[in-house]
Amino acid sequence: MNTTSTPSDDGRLLADVRVLEVSYSRPARIAGQLLADLGADVVRLVFGDAARREVAEPGDVSWDRGKRVLSIEPGQIAARVRETDILIVDRSPSELAALGLREADLNPKDNRFVYVWVPPYGARGEWAELAEDPLLLAAAAGVACQYPGTRPNNAVAPVAAGATQVHGGLAAAAALAGLHGLERTGYGYGATVSGLHAAAAALTGMTLDTLDKPMIRGSRDRKTPYWRYYEGSDRRWFYLATLTPDLFIRALVTIDRTDILVLPEVGGDFFNIVGKPEANRVVNAALEEHFATQPSTYWLELFSADGIAVAPSGTREEWAESDIVAANGGFVTDVDERVGEVRAPNTALRIDGVIPIPGRLPGAATPAVGPGPIWAGPRAAFPAPDGDYLAPLAGLKAMDAGSFVAAPLVSSILAEYGADVIRLEPPAGDTYRAYSTSFLSVNRYKRGLAMDLRKPQGAATMLELLRDADILVENLRPARMARIGLGDEALAQANDRLIHVSLSAYGRADAWADAPGFDPVFQALSGMAVAQGGDGYPYDSGVPFVDTGAGVLGAIGVLASLHRRLRRDVPAMVEISLAQSVTFLQFGEFTTYRGSPAPAVGCADYRGPGDAHRLFECTDGWIALRATKAAERAALLSALDVTDAGRLEQALAAHTVAEAIAKISGAGVDVVRALSFASSFTDPFPVANDWMYVVQDKQFGRSMIMRSYSDWTTTKGRRPAASFAVGEESVAVLASAGVPAQRIKDLIEAGVVTAPVESLPA
Repeated sequence: MNTTSTPSDDGRLLADVRVLEVSYSRPARIAGQLLADLGADVVRLVFGDAARREVAEPGDVSWDRGKRVLSIEPGQIAARVRETDILIVDRSPSELAALGLREADLNPKDNRFVYVWVPPYGARGEWAELAEDPLLLAAAAGVACQYPGTRPNNAVAPVAAGATQVHGGLAAAAALAGLHGLERTGYGYGATVSGLHAAAAALTGMTLDTLDKPMIRGSRDRKTPYWRYYEGSDRRWFYLATLTPDLFIRALVTIDRTDILVLPEVGGDFFNIVGKPEANRVVNAALEEHFATQPSTYWLELFSADGIAVAPSGTREEWAESDIVAANGGFVTDVDERVGEVRAPNTALRIDGVIPIPGRLPGAATPAVGPGPIWAGPRAAFPAPDGDYLAPLAGLKAMDAGSFVAAPLVSSILAEYGADVIRLEPPAGDTYRAYSTSFLSVNRYKRGLAMDLRKPQGAATMLELLRDADILVENLRPARMARIGLGDEALAQANDRLIHVSLSAYGRADAWADAPGFDPVFQALSGMAVAQGGDGYPYDSGVPFVDTGAGVLGAIGVLASLHRRLRRDVPAMVEISLAQSVTFLQFGEFTTYRGSPAPAVGCADYRGPGDAHRLFECTDGWIALRATKAAERAALLSALDVTDAGRLEQALAAHTVAEAIAKISGAGVDVVRALSFASSFTDPFPVANDWMYVVQDKQFGRSMIMRSYSDWTTTKGRRPAASFAVGEESVAVLASAGVPAQRIKDLIEAGVVTAPVESLPA
């Protein structure tokens, strides 16, 4: 093992990593910022207008923290590529050629570096050359069609750019996965992480369909009784988060309203509430009437006392001043020469109990790259390439003891990068299996093990499996981990090199340690939902961005810890919470300075930030366009033969989507189709980028799910995508880990492990 480098123990795990960032877009800059926050030496190269480093929005100030920002002539970039460990580029294919970056320059395998390409929308297809924009991404990737609104077939613009933040996080995770592969094998790795990949991560349990059997699905246009805001008698809103049948029934028991389940329209079947509009209507009406009898504080206290996930709807200001944010690292301040003192969210990870301190903001001036090297001294030595060119995390072993979405998404990302992941679930299966195809989508590259950790034999077997593992991901409360025999000391004795990811709802906020939390709970608490809905009903995104952000951040923590472990052979404790994730998702909105603009505020059917930068409805669907410059606006108005932007809505309402796009794009204005749920499977743009594929689900048969969160130069050695029934693979998983056949049989007979009778050892 190479131990020549000794990174510090202040959480800056990447202190010896060189990153070259050739960027203009938010996602690439966010990726560089996340790596810089963990100590990487990030150099951002800019040229042309970008060299002036104007502040266009608050995020512009802090996305470059911890970096060196240097000005360079485009033709000089290729010569700098060989100096770096990681190259992050966001330019389109034609722009890369204009920068003088040839295919030979960007061949990571032979040149032995990591190359992460971050196209704003997709690597191929009609939108591949458009400049990055959060609204256009939300439309082109089907996010806007998932946001709830007031009518069917709607498209709503996100107020907070969740997909953009996730995009940057995925790019940073891919960079670190490629670095791990390079450090272990000597081969360089390339990854493409597009806006469509980011949307795939966020929509992984939502944009899916079945081909052989009909799948019951709810409607985003109807309020779902078990997963929505209610108004108390004090006119204050609160969110009830009871996603699964057992959780909803527990909530009804708490308020003494189990009679709702036997209403004629419901007929005792929870899924009638999901799939039948009349059942949905009567249950909503009954609960709305019931909750209107008491103030919201009454219901919050009642549900919280029974461990039901619930939250008041708050503002961003209240969230920023809350004890939850303070306990999880809160904010950092620095001085920017252009705007003065800046407050921005702190690093969103805690490593070994420490939150890495972000680097300083760069100066207002942009020094030019000189003739000498950017970095002093040679690059770190990597091993000579040897063996097969496998996926970057091939050979790593991970145990996933999480549930629902956020924690399993950490290991889903690792599995996609090639790690061998065992998905541990209770003997009766994960509660999230109530949504079978969604469970498949989040766990498609993993092997399954159904085992009861509450029983001593189960915990002992878990420790035995962990002796040969590299990573443990879980979202159990620390007290429960210790109670079942899997506390920190037991884990350390089992494996003193283990990278342990603990994903929680509220993080280090001790007063909330036992409170359950789901994605929309934090959209409510953090002000994200109030900002989306405006003065009326608080609208959550309809997309689990908080879960997704936490999963992506957890993967970054794992991969950065793997880099340190290769250098120093030490374990790591990675802590991430939904509370940290929701602040990260609103990084720009929570970045403030004197005179900073107020963040956008939406409304029930928010269309976008400007009269010519928004969603428009056509006769057969929706489009999103951006004409923010005077010349673009003039060209747009001329193309549609209107005199002012106020007439655009009426004009476009008379056009088909195809007609509108032909006229608008022909005028040189950026425009995209807004994918509906149905068109997500057939539209030429996602099809050109291989967005979907078919995987067999045990319950529904052939299922269309999102294909990937990234594309690699090699995926050799990765497990094929497949579903597994509860306990179906238990015997094979335990046997492959060396557990003797008689011991496996004893575990099954004792009810510790679930396995089909036919798989019992002889």
